[in-house]
Amino acid sequence: MTPSRRGRGGGRRSALWRLAAGAVLLVLLSAAVFHAAAGFGFVAFDDEEYVVRNPRVLAGLTADGAAWAMRTATLGSWYPLTWLSLMLDVQLFGPDPRWLHRTGLALHTLAGVLLFLLLRSLTGAGGRSLLVAALFIVHPLHVESAVWISERKDVLSTCLWLAGALCHVRYARRPSPARLVPVAVFFALALAAKPMAVTFPLTLLLIDFWPLGRLRGEGLRRALLEKAHLFAGAAVAAAFTFRSQGLAGAINAVTPIPLAARLANAATSLAWYCARTVWPSDLAFFYPHPGSGAPLVPAAIAAAAAAAATALFLRNWRRSPAHLTGWLWFLATLAPVIGVVQVGAQARADRYTYVPLIGLFVMAAWLAPSRWRGRRGAAVAAGAAASAWVALLGVAAHAQAAQWRDTRTLAEHASRVAPSWMAIEHLAVAAVLDGRLDEGLSLIRRAFELSPSNPQVHYNLGWVHERRGEIPEALSWYRRAASEMPGDPLPIASVGVALAALSRCEEAVPWLERAAALDPADAHARRGLARCLATLGRGAEAAGHY
Repeated sequence: MTPSRRGRGGGRRSALWRLAAGAVLLVLLSAAVFHAAAGFGFVAFDDEEYVVRNPRVLAGLTADGAAWAMRTATLGSWYPLTWLSLMLDVQLFGPDPRWLHRTGLALHTLAGVLLFLLLRSLTGAGGRSLLVAALFIVHPLHVESAVWISERKDVLSTCLWLAGALCHVRYARRPSPARLVPVAVFFALALAAKPMAVTFPLTLLLIDFWPLGRLRGEGLRRALLEKAHLFAGAAVAAAFTFRSQGLAGAINAVTPIPLAARLANAATSLAWYCARTVWPSDLAFFYPHPGSGAPLVPAAIAAAAAAAATALFLRNWRRSPAHLTGWLWFLATLAPVIGVVQVGAQARADRYTYVPLIGLFVMAAWLAPSRWRGRRGAAVAAGAAASAWVALLGVAAHAQAAQWRDTRTLAEHASRVAPSWMAIEHLAVAAVLDGRLDEGLSLIRRAFELSPSNPQVHYNLGWVHERRGEIPEALSWYRRAASEMPGDPLPIASVGVALAALSRCEEAVPWLERAAALDPADAHARRGLARCLATLGRGAEAAGHY
């Protein structure tokens, strides 16, 4: 018997109610885990560059700021949408860290809801889809992306990524050229929020394999052709990001790392991410790179295990397509940040797992055989185990989020679980800001002992000496940092300001002009330049800079 229209309408309403209930449950779960983080402040770990000392962001959403956002690669990457998002927050709520945190947490929650809707649309499996989304929201490895203001780019890009994937599902079920347009638009927007979205076309291919089943026969060729423009855009974005990070000095930061050491660290990191997915302990905001001292034996074991797992999933692709898709999703989306091309001084980072862990969560959710569906006892046991896992991870994520309350808490925790020059440097910054200048100097000297060739430590040595009123010592360290970071206006401007403090304004002016040329909106450089010009009797020029 054909179902009545009322029956079909009732079924649709019931499905919508289930989707709504799942979304509400995810929102409540996120609120329970992260409610305290909505009241946190800034941390001295990139937040100053993104907001606190960024005059364009502090000015709110302006035409000048929007133009700057579109052309700048100030911190090594191009992400205008992230800058615009931060500017909009400041425009609406002022430079209040609490509102910046709330927007980031809302985007993190939205990403979880979009993931639930995507998997529910793809598979029809409401319970499994809800589990994946819940794991995504509460996993401690995702805390960094959710509560760190400077990682607005992660949560924003992922929301756009998942929205683009939903549009792809709509296109795949009823292909038309018009339905390809929103997929490309969301991809472009995701790239404009964070370049890590370059792997978006690969994830669409994986979705085509499972659950959509579009790659049979000539399906692979068709799928590749319809995504050719996406792959071309990804290649351009990757090349541009590599170039801008190279110009910013982010690639092979501090000291060049040999290829063998980078490969060893990549293999070890892969195993580390898998282990921390199951048991997320000793998480920190920075993990120091071992450099040439990367252990080769553990790396070889990790690489062999990853290769064996890949071979196993490929062999069983017909029987367990979800596991092959999840594993390849994890590998593909992690590849740009695994460290073969070393960017920054870290060995790995929690934020790098934000999209990749979706693959491992899918593998976990589809671990239970489909034949259990009709067995009530088995289904109840699986549901109870999944709920317990989510609850435990939620408690751990709540505790991990508390480490981001302020700079001192963040650095103290990192110095316990992953000791490094970076953790000690941030402890020094926190001590100086609290007025404990002697302790700050002692700590920054310890950071220098651990990383004597690090220009960032050299700059902060100058900053600590300047805070102590020891201007000649500060000038010496600022000069060293400026020579090591010729494209960074901050140490260059600091040289000029230190010279001005020593009443050497004629020497200071070229330094300050150079800093202002590198970043015309650098208030530090402009203010110092105006004061020096006024002291030299060049009042008309000084007025322009004021």
